[in-house]
Amino acid sequence: MTQQVINRGSLLADHTGEDGFSAMGKANANFTELYNDVDIFSVKNYGAVGDGVADDTAAINAAVAEAKAVGGGTIYLSSGTYLVSSTILLSGNNLVLRGAGGDANHNAGTVPPVTTVVRWGGAASGTVIEASTPIDGTKAQLSGCGVQDMKIDCAAVAGIGLLVISMKFGRFKRLYFEYPTIAAIKTTTRLNVDIADHTGTQHNIFEQINALCRVQTASKQAHGIWITSSTPTGGQKNSSLNTFIDINTSNSGASGDLGSGVVIEDGDNNLFLNVTCSRVTTGAGSVPGVLTYGYPNADGNVFVRLTAAGTNGIVIRGTASGDPSNTVRNTFYGADSGNNTAYPVMDAGCKVYWADTNGTNYVATVALLGKVVVNNNAGNYTVPVRTSYVAFTGTQAASVLFTFPAGASAIDGLAITIFTAAAVGTASTWASTGTTFVGAPATLAANSVTTFRYDHASLQWLRA
Repeated sequence: MTQQVINRGSLLADHTGEDGFSAMGKANANFTELYNDVDIFSVKNYGAVGDGVADDTAAINAAVAEAKAVGGGTIYLSSGTYLVSSTILLSGNNLVLRGAGGDANHNAGTVPPVTTVVRWGGAASGTVIEASTPIDGTKAQLSGCGVQDMKIDCAAVAGIGLLVISMKFGRFKRLYFEYPTIAAIKTTTRLNVDIADHTGTQHNIFEQINALCRVQTASKQAHGIWITSSTPTGGQKNSSLNTFIDINTSNSGASGDLGSGVVIEDGDNNLFLNVTCSRVTTGAGSVPGVLTYGYPNADGNVFVRLTAAGTNGIVIRGTASGDPSNTVRNTFYGADSGNNTAYPVMDAGCKVYWADTNGTNYVATVALLGKVVVNNNAGNYTVPVRTSYVAFTGTQAASVLFTFPAGASAIDGLAITIFTAAAVGTASTWASTGTTFVGAPATLAANSVTTFRYDHASLQWLRA
C-alpha cells in the first residue's frame, strides 16, 4: 500500500475515506499526528485486547506488518498485559515495539502495577520477541529496530525474551525480563551465506535492562545476557561493537545451575557500562556472574564499573577448560571491589587488563593455578608456571635453590608467594631465566612468607 505523507500542519486531520489508508491505517494516521510525523501503529487498532487472556499475537504482528510496509514506525502497546503464543518478529528496517512502561526487581514493599506486559503463552523454549535480518542471499542487513518500555514475562516457559540476529543500530531500552529458561537477551548472527550483506550483530545499544532469571528449578536457570554467533569456533561474523548500559541481572548462582549474568561466547569489542550481576549464591562452586569462553573472538571486551561479588564473580575460560583458544584482551576497569568484586578466576594462558576501585592495577595479568603444597627437604625446587602460592611443610635443607618461571611478557604481573614451615639455612638462592631478583632474602626463617611479582618492564622479580 502507499502511505500518505503526514506533516505537522495537518495535526489531528481526519484521514477517513482517503486513498492509501486501510481501515486500521486511517485510525493510526490520525493517532500519528500527535507524534510529530512519527508513524505510530497502535496494536489496539488491530484487535489486540491486552487483558492477559486473549491471544494478541496476530494483532501485534498485523501492526508490525503494516509498519514494515511503509518503511518503519513505532508499534505501540498501551497499558495492558498482551498474551502471545508465538514470536513477535521485527524483520524490517526501523521497527520499534514500544510499551507504556516496564518495571524492575523489587526486594520489599508493595509492588506498583506494571504498565505494559508482554507475556508468553506459547511452547517451551520459544522466543518472545525477535529482531532479525531474515535469511535471503540477495538482501541487505536490516537496522534500526528496537524494543522499549515494557516487561517481557517469559513465564518460566519461553527460552529467550529478546533475540537479536544480524541487526545493526538497534536500541533496546527500559526493559524488564522475568523468568526465561535460556537467556533474557541473546545476540547472535546469520551464517555469512545467509544474506548478501555483512552478518555481524553490531552497533546496537541495550540500556536500562533488568533481568530476573532465578526460576526455582535448577534446569531452568538462565543467562541474563548471552553474546554469541552462528559459529562460535570462528569463520563467521559475530556480535561486536555493541553497548550495554545500566544492566542488572539476578541469578541463583547455585552450583549446578545453568545461568550466569553475562556470557560472552563469541563477541569482541563490546562495551559494558555499570553492570551488576547479582547471585543468591556466591561461595565455592557458584555459577559465574560473568563468564567468557575461550573462543577465537571472545576478546577485546571492556567492562567499566562491573559488580559481580563473591567467589567466581568473573570466570575466564581457555584451553585448559577444553576451549580452542585463550583470551588475552578483555578489560575490567573500575571493578567494584567495595562490593567484593574480585580478580577473575582464569585458565592458564589467559590474560585480562584489570583495575579495581581499591586502586589495584594489573596489565596483561596471567591466570594463576593456585596453591601448591610441598613436603620437601631437597636442595632445590622449581616453581610451576603460573602458581600463585607454594607452601613448604617439611624440614628444609640448609640451602635451597628456588627456580622461578622464565621472565617473559606471558607472565607479566604474576605474583608468587613462598611459605616455609621450617627455616632454610644459610644460602637461599633464586634463579629465573632472562631476569633478576630484587630484594631476594639470603635466608628464610621458619613460618616466613616471601612474595615476588614479575615486572616485565624491568625484567625483574620484585619482592613485595
